[in-house]
Amino acid sequence: MNKLSSIVFVLMISNFSYSQCPGDVNGDSTLNVLDIVAMVNLVVNQNYNGVADINADGVVNVLDIVQTLILILNGPPVITYDNLPFTSSSVTRVSIQSAIDLATQEHGNLFFTHSETYIIDSTILIPSCIEIDFNNSTIMRDGVTVFDVITNSDAVNQSGNEEITLKNLIIDGNADFNDLDVSVHHPDDRFSGLKFDNVTNSKLNNITATRTINGEHQHNSVVATGASGIFFTNGCNNIEAYILNAYNNDYTGI
Repeated sequence: MNKLSSIVFVLMISNFSYSQCPGDVNGDSTLNVLDIVAMVNLVVNQNYNGVADINADGVVNVLDIVQTLILILNGPPVITYDNLPFTSSSVTRVSIQSAIDLATQEHGNLFFTHSETYIIDSTILIPSCIEIDFNNSTIMRDGVTVFDVITNSDAVNQSGNEEITLKNLIIDGNADFNDLDVSVHHPDDRFSGLKFDNVTNSKLNNITATRTINGEHQHNSVVATGASGIFFTNGCNNIEAYILNAYNNDYTGI
């Protein structure tokens, strides 16, 4: 069993030009005047680029240029998550997911105003182009069903995500290590605390994972998939990670 591991690193740095984030037309992961120039060229030539369509109205025009200028000058808006934990783990998960989705739609960042323990009943999905400061809150699996606690939204079809920043988060898998029927050798028992699947150009800062059940290899089972407290898989690239901690995970921390 993994007792304690901590790591500070930058994972697999590389360069790429494609961007999913609104306004970043030239794909350099920064909103600046170069994107404005590119958007003006799109308008003048009557061309369309979904990344330039900030207001998602199907047309790239001066309205998109104005919105991009506002983002450049003021930075992204901060959406606050003010809810305390609900009695229902399902309602808690839906509430958090809705706040994440709203922040994405508003091209903003999300900040948890309370440092609480939020118990959820299924995976929280993180989309591209968002920063979430959990303010040292704990996201805890309900312990009833098996699921990765947090993963990127496009992990299932492996199209991948980018520009995700997660900060100040504790992930508690809530595994019962006294249950002799639970084992890393059983594929159905495995889950990760945080799983990044084909994620690029993203940041993790002060993330802790505990009480997960996992294994990074198959244990002679062709159906078992890898997992760990914090798990990177399927071509993750350019992940800046600072202060990752893992303790009391069975089997692999990070």
